[in-house]
Amino acid sequence: MRRSFHIFFALDRSGSMRIDDAHPLANTPVTQQIAMHADNRFGAALSSIYSFWLAREGSQRPGLNPSHRDAYTVVAFDHDAAVVCSNDVGSKAEELLRMLPRDATEDGGTNFTQTLRLLQQELETTWTTERYPVVIFLSDGDCQFEEEAAYDLCRAAVRLGKPLAFHAVAFGGEGGSSRFLQRMTAIAHDIYETAPPDPLVPAGTNPCAFSAALDTVQLAKTYLSIADSLGNPRAALRRA
Repeated sequence: MRRSFHIFFALDRSGSMRIDDAHPLANTPVTQQIAMHADNRFGAALSSIYSFWLAREGSQRPGLNPSHRDAYTVVAFDHDAAVVCSNDVGSKAEELLRMLPRDATEDGGTNFTQTLRLLQQELETTWTTERYPVVIFLSDGDCQFEEEAAYDLCRAAVRLGKPLAFHAVAFGGEGGSSRFLQRMTAIAHDIYETAPPDPLVPAGTNPCAFSAALDTVQLAKTYLSIADSLGNPRAALRRA
């Protein structure tokens, strides 16, 4: 049986995402549109998310019942966090892209704790038993966070009926600056391991994973790999 998902994107829009050591993915329908406002790390992130949406669009049959389609929520964060797209089911990739911020903030920091709390709030208020929850948490930096916020988010999903597939993605050239993203992933991995088994998910599958992407191409490949794993649960075993 085909599974559908609610994918929650946590998108770093802090000041460092304006660094121009990365650029939007080349030769896509939206390359120029993104680069006009964000020819930088943030633009690379936008184009990678857009590629993810296109990949998922292509995997879903036309005329599919709305309850069997993916839903999308986007939380953009710097020192604050805000929902910019909530539980969207019907929009195309281009329409979703237009909902997102055009660029990162000029001087914002990062607040992982508030972002995790907001993700939990969105997960709980938009929950439906038809969709499996997925978080893709992207940042080009690292900041200390309240571990209880990560535990609460993951436990909320289990309590509601399905464990949370959590993907943390570190982006950019600051090697060694992802300790807290990795810790976040470890928490999610442990809680997923202890969740009741799901008959639609192959035994031994734990999709929670940390990835590091140094440039735009690696970032796009990371997002596309996650998109592919949603259609092929055993792909999660290869990513782990």
